[in-house]
Amino acid sequence: MSDEESGSSNVRPLRIHEMIEDEVIDVEYGLTPKPFNQFSPSMVGYCKRQMYNRKFNLTSMDRYVKGILHAGTVNHFWLEHHLPEMVQDRAVETEKRVRVEVPVDDKDFDLYVYGEADVVDSKGFVYDHKFTADVSYVSDEPKQKDYRKVNMYIYGLSDVHTGQLEYVTRDGKFQDASENVVTHTFGFDEETFNATVENMKEVAEKVRIAKMQGTEHINPFDKCESDCFFCEKEVLRPEVKEKLGRNKPDGNLNDDE
Repeated sequence: MSDEESGSSNVRPLRIHEMIEDEVIDVEYGLTPKPFNQFSPSMVGYCKRQMYNRKFNLTSMDRYVKGILHAGTVNHFWLEHHLPEMVQDRAVETEKRVRVEVPVDDKDFDLYVYGEADVVDSKGFVYDHKFTADVSYVSDEPKQKDYRKVNMYIYGLSDVHTGQLEYVTRDGKFQDASENVVTHTFGFDEETFNATVENMKEVAEKVRIAKMQGTEHINPFDKCESDCFFCEKEVLRPEVKEKLGRNKPDGNLNDDE
């Protein structure tokens, strides 16, 4: 083929994978301002330290985790646009909005949870679909972070009585459900809900104080001592490290602080 047929010899084909890496996988998300007492269902599943980190966008997400989340986002897009027409025996609603107030007796504020659930059906089930690297870790019980999230959905959605968490290995091998898919179905757990609300109250109070004092970059909650993947893998953003470093007498800051 001649240059005239193929276009200018200076024109090169797009490198689409590089654009995806730069604009989708490696993109950094900024802070979306919200009231101190407003949380998303996803946020309430974390420990208090990580809830605070996400309130102020203090940490950088691991690139490996970003890749899994991106795969999940693509899958959720498909669910949103195609699942309702595939289910004939019950009405299905995707990206169901959750807007709920959680009254608080011992504070001068109430709590609010705003977000979207993956799928809700007319039989009273709310579903949360998760990609994970290895379903063996959730074969006996769901991740507590996910459990608390879905439990909040059950609380916040009218006519919903049961939640189902579905974990799928990220390689998408659906054909052998025994090895690649794990589901957990459960009703509302009041004890877990109350514990979640206590965490939310503490975080909301600290967030309010930090905003007033201008100390948003200082997390008042210690890392979990054990069994917390997100505390173990926590990486502070460079600008947060820099702010913390300036507050130290010697101007130094270790990577894990």
